[in-house]
Amino acid sequence: NATSSGDVFIRTYRAFTTTGIDTTGDISIDATDTVTVQGSIIGNDILIDVETGRIVRDSNDVTFRGNELEFYASQYFGTAASPILTEISRLSGIASGGAVWLENQLNPLTIISPLGGQGLQAAGPIDIRNRNGNLTVNSSVSTSAGNVILTSSENIVLDAAVATSTGYVTIEADEDVLMSDD
Repeated sequence: NATSSGDVFIRTYRAFTTTGIDTTGDISIDATDTVTVQGSIIGNDILIDVETGRIVRDSNDVTFRGNELEFYASQYFGTAASPILTEISRLSGIASGGAVWLENQLNPLTIISPLGGQGLQAAGPIDIRNRNGNLTVNSSVSTSAGNVILTSSENIVLDAAVATSTGYVTIEADEDVLMSDD
């Protein structure tokens, strides 16, 4: 378990398991293979890049807590049985060889576009569940194979496209679904 008051940068050329990182700064994890999180990763903005593996959790703890989470995984991000648990406000990411399973537990969540890129992109299903607040889609969410499921305990605001090539799209809000004119 690592604790810091500044930025944390980790680069590893193999699989990486962490029991936790806690900092007031930004966190960047760059791994060649699978990243397994057994505790909480807490920071301001969090970037996690896995070149040839996946990002998974191995505990019941909140996996990522911070303002923004950006991820790149060559396989998948979370699993259906064990989604990545977050307390974040902004999300973007790519699972180029698999699916995305995420459950945000505390904040309203906005899917954003990193540096002009796409909000969320996957080669498999995308399942985003926001348990406390609005879910806002400000940048596109798409998969080339599988379903897209967006769920919110309050409103879902669609300001960008949500698409799948081979499955279905489910938008489920406990309150309203709001769409822009675009």
